[in-house]
Amino acid sequence: MKLKKKILSVNGSSLFFPKDGSWRNWLTSQLVTIGKLPDLHPDHETIETETLQWSLSFKLITEGTKGYLKSQAAHFSHLCSFSLNNSSKEAVKIASELVAWLFERDDQLDQKEHVLGEKPDLVKQQDERNLEVLKGNISPETPSERALQDLRNQALKHNADLQTLIAQFRVYFQANWVEADRRYQHAQGLDTSQFTTVNSYYEFRIFTSAVLIYYELVSRISNDSLTDEEKDHAVIRKLSNTSAYIIGVHNDLFSLGKELEEDYAENLVLIEMRQNNLTLKEALSKVILNVNQFVKEYKALRDDFLSKDGNGKYTRYIERMDQLIDGNIIFSLNSERYKTTPKDLLE
Repeated sequence: MKLKKKILSVNGSSLFFPKDGSWRNWLTSQLVTIGKLPDLHPDHETIETETLQWSLSFKLITEGTKGYLKSQAAHFSHLCSFSLNNSSKEAVKIASELVAWLFERDDQLDQKEHVLGEKPDLVKQQDERNLEVLKGNISPETPSERALQDLRNQALKHNADLQTLIAQFRVYFQANWVEADRRYQHAQGLDTSQFTTVNSYYEFRIFTSAVLIYYELVSRISNDSLTDEEKDHAVIRKLSNTSAYIIGVHNDLFSLGKELEEDYAENLVLIEMRQNNLTLKEALSKVILNVNQFVKEYKALRDDFLSKDGNGKYTRYIERMDQLIDGNIIFSLNSERYKTTPKDLLE
């Protein structure tokens, strides 16, 4: 029996793309990286066990259930083990717990889960409580709130001022409210395409990627010497935002197969298809070319900034951005979370 194949082309290269799981390998080969794809943290096995146990202890997941098996197969902790492979085990563990919390919340917002995805009022209500938990103003009541309080307490051990971290959570939550509202409008049969354009997607994806939350927490638990004012430097802010967008679009690419099966999804490839009347292959090629250009611009800005006198103090902070971009690629390459191949590329 012959294996069904299609030729997929980007940048003039082509691949006979078979139904054998090589979609992620091909996609990874098309993405421009910052450097060599990183290895896992030496303590990654322990970190993964402890992160899974953390999720269990706060009842974010329940052992033996579909949610537990899904979390176990996704290897959420590996994202931080790739991205912080030269950091302390404790720092990687706390960052991994944040990622576990974010991914579990993302699944609740997923339309297919039918928990929060089409209920913007409920999403906003829960997130307003989440912000109060982060501020220390209320006692947590749900498993998610108790886990979030634990993350807050761990951050407080390193720095008593969490205002910037809370601010990053706030803009992330606000972006989620917008997405939940669009899902709701779509479910009501309303046309939301005018609100989800390619041009408007840049800032939206920066915040929904939750990368800025990750940077701020890791900076706190790594005891960075940078002040909030230094981290708000115009170039650092531009690098942070650009890297967050790159990571968000990389996630769009790796999750494309899964999101093509959904009734509605915020994905740049799908937006390109809808807005510009492109085929899947055309939109996919365009998004890959554009995100690779963002990576090149990010690297050029980074190198120019670090070459200037007095900016060496930013090196480690920026390196963590580099590592998250590349770490996210290799995590996505290996995680079961992104195993679904876009069927239209196989037929």
